[in-house]
Amino acid sequence: MLGIRPEHLSLSPIQGQAENVIKAKVELVEPLGAIKYIYFTSTDGNKLVVDASPHLDVHSGDIARVHLDVEQLHFFGSDEMGKSIGDTQ
Repeated sequence: MLGIRPEHLSLSPIQGQAENVIKAKVELVEPLGAIKYIYFTSTDGNKLVVDASPHLDVHSGDIARVHLDVEQLHFFGSDEMGKSIGDTQ
């Protein structure tokens, strides 16, 4: 299982990294003052949440390219414990 925090996803290319992109549809835009959470469903059905600028002009139904900061990916076991791979506890 793969995990990544909303602040490590972007709608702009991530400087210094190869392009790691997921094409996704905007399901919901949640303005929260200083930030905006954008909820997506990828073309393969995965759910994503992006922490974005409140000034970003995006709407439900839009199709976007979500960029992943691959240095911030977290991998978890698929068992019921869901421990981070590499955990020794």
